[in-house]
Amino acid sequence: MPEGAVDQLSEIVENTSYLTWDVIVILVVLTLILLYAFSMGKQEVISILVAAYVASFIAVFSPHVLELADRISVDSWLGETIVFLVLFVLSFWIIKTNGFFEPYVVPTGYEIATFVVSSVGLLCAVTMTFIDADVIATFSPWTRLIFDSDISLTVWALVPLGSLLILRGDT
Repeated sequence: MPEGAVDQLSEIVENTSYLTWDVIVILVVLTLILLYAFSMGKQEVISILVAAYVASFIAVFSPHVLELADRISVDSWLGETIVFLVLFVLSFWIIKTNGFFEPYVVPTGYEIATFVVSSVGLLCAVTMTFIDADVIATFSPWTRLIFDSDISLTVWALVPLGSLLILRGDT
């Protein structure tokens, strides 16, 4: 390993400014969903992905649903985020209990990781649309670049679809 690479790696390890609270939250969510996907059931990754799309669609395109956030006595952006996460959990529960996706697609190995990363990216990008601009300003520049722009929201909305098209899984 070249000395320059070792110096850069040690600088990254010593400089903890790369690990801001928002990056840590994203990494924790990514890790938890990866552990869940690999330990509980490979077919549930598809259910998570579809639930993310359903919750995103309902939260973004149904203004009456977001009116529920006004009934919660918190900031509006936090209420909208809570409503979105409740919609996600509810969508996942409905999809998982009906068993629609179970017999058809069973992803393996890197396919699971690809679906999880694309699901977490979609969830983070959609959640960032509900967060107030003042709060987003406290996020790290990398988090804002990756999740907080129109182009990144579009990319994260298309990445899971592309991964579903390219990666088929065992049927």
